Amino acid sequence: MNTTSGLQAPARPGPVPAGDRLLAGGQGDLEGKMFRISHMGYVDPVDTIGLLAAVEFTLAESGVKVEIGKGVATAARVLREWA
Repeated sequence: MNTTSGLQAPARPGPVPAGDRLLAGGQGDLEGKMFRISHMGYVDPVDTIGLLAAVEFTLAESGVKVEIGKGVATAARVLREWA
């Protein structure tokens, strides 16, 4: 079963960089307004941290001002406290 979640972009990002299997841009009327995250099956905390890194890179490459690593570091702290 394939599953995709859509997120509204904080700004109008450019195209999602080619070759990323996890992230894709919006389609049709949503092109340039959102991006999609592909996920399937079990997702563990390490998968989530990798996904956050991919989102940070994609947003930065699309022209959105992002502090690379900030989301990953925050997620790692939350997961450490949660575990």
